[in-house]
Amino acid sequence: LSFFQHDMRMPYRINYFDYIFNFFTSFGYFKTEKDHIKTVCNIAKGLRPDGKFVLDFFNAKKLVSNLRPHEVKQVGGIVFHLQRMVDEEGYIVKNIQFEDQGQFYDFTERVRAFTLDDFYDMFGKAHLKIARTFGDYYLNDFDENESDRLILVGCKSGC
Repeated sequence: LSFFQHDMRMPYRINYFDYIFNFFTSFGYFKTEKDHIKTVCNIAKGLRPDGKFVLDFFNAKKLVSNLRPHEVKQVGGIVFHLQRMVDEEGYIVKNIQFEDQGQFYDFTERVRAFTLDDFYDMFGKAHLKIARTFGDYYLNDFDENESDRLILVGCKSGC
């Protein structure tokens, strides 16, 4: 295997890959809708004609409906203060604050709460067809109210 660091908003190796994988909600962090669509289009360009794209994302509907606005966790003697919300642009915003060895840390994570319908729209714009959906790593069917994950298998053609 070879690994490369690359901005997925930019094209990379056209018609080259049989499979492209995006795991553990490593998508949805861009500031604009244009960048999200550009990324899916570049993934499609990187696939060979019968190539497949596997995207693993959280189930936004379930996550938002069960969102815990405030939480305190202790891990390894460090107390973490977490705050979560959905902003007006449809992003889940998580703020994490903690202190370790006298140093205060404050991090904010912002990821778009994409739904299955959003992915159908983005994949369609990239000329990808969603061939399968799964709701967990055991490949059970996706249920928007119950599943923890939204795993999509898209294909460039000939699904």
